[in-house]
Amino acid sequence: MHNTKTSPFSCFSQAFSLFLPRSLQQRRNALSILTAWFLVFSCGAFAQTEADATTRTAEKVTTLKVGIKEAPPFVEKQADGTWGGIGVDLWQRLAKDLGYSYEWQPYTEVAELVTALADGKVDVGVAALTMTPERENSINFSHAFYSTGLAIASTKSEQSFWTAIKQLVSPQFMQAVFVLFVLLLGVGVLVWFVERRRNTEQFGGNAAEGIGSGLWWSAVTMTTVGYGDKAPVTATGRFIALVWMFASIITVSSFTAAIASAFTVNQLNTGIRNLGDLQESKTMAVRGSAAAEFLSLRGINYNEIADVREGLAAVAEGKVDAVVHDAPLMHYYISRDESLQNIEVLGDLLEPQQYAFGLRNDLPQLEFINRSLLKTIRSAQWQASVERFLE
Repeated sequence: MHNTKTSPFSCFSQAFSLFLPRSLQQRRNALSILTAWFLVFSCGAFAQTEADATTRTAEKVTTLKVGIKEAPPFVEKQADGTWGGIGVDLWQRLAKDLGYSYEWQPYTEVAELVTALADGKVDVGVAALTMTPERENSINFSHAFYSTGLAIASTKSEQSFWTAIKQLVSPQFMQAVFVLFVLLLGVGVLVWFVERRRNTEQFGGNAAEGIGSGLWWSAVTMTTVGYGDKAPVTATGRFIALVWMFASIITVSSFTAAIASAFTVNQLNTGIRNLGDLQESKTMAVRGSAAAEFLSLRGINYNEIADVREGLAAVAEGKVDAVVHDAPLMHYYISRDESLQNIEVLGDLLEPQQYAFGLRNDLPQLEFINRSLLKTIRSAQWQASVERFLE
């Protein structure tokens, strides 16, 4: 049997031989065959060259500059000065898988890290970095590696006996009691002064005894108890009594309103249950964060802070009503700080978020990083790492 395998060079030879003794039509057919073979081999060679160039790009990478911003439990500075956390652990897995070397460049704010990526000062950004349309305008993102959302942190709602006691000794209540006492004392002194000589039986004695009698009379008159044990007898004293009877109606109403305010002010301060409650509340958000962008777009006023821990401390101390930030970060801080145990993170997420690595726009390793990322986050080791840091 003859071997039927034909090499590319023999095909070229056979096609070229058709030019010699053949007709014009046959020569045209041969030319078409030669052209087709030339195009096939040219495309194959070009594709192989591109693949080789891409492979060399992935393999021969200079040291990457990796910007990093602390955001426990995703990025956390260890006691020995090294970096740890979910995001750091993931990046280290990718770098090992791809054979990349890198150096850390710390940043104190997310906005600074995003700006550094946009300006090309760093190649990769590792943080609890939320993918947003605004940031996508200036930098690239890897595929998302963690799904979460924005949430509200506020003080826990307490309704108990001790809560009522605290409200009774609140500044608003004590202020109302003090004002009422001063008013009663003033009326009592005035009645004592006009009655002390002609009504010594009821308002007599030394100054302390007389003023005490006047205070007692003004109190029972205001509350309409009217024991009748003391009453003015002079014309001036009775006029004062008449005026005080009518004035007492207004005084009692005002005091009742003050008590009601003292009992409800605490509920108003801790009654944040949803996004609508933030409109009339004192709210904080980290400067340049996704939470700040979220509140600004919805027209909700807020005070800027540099770190979410500052906002949580302010909520715990009663200085503000709420702080809006990434839910897992706030859960992490609250669970590890005893001074924040009176704070809760509301269960309803305000807006879903996707965490990803930030990348400078012209980074040629983007595709390789994404492939390694998708492979890594589907592994059992990655799931175990997430559980370990977010336990």
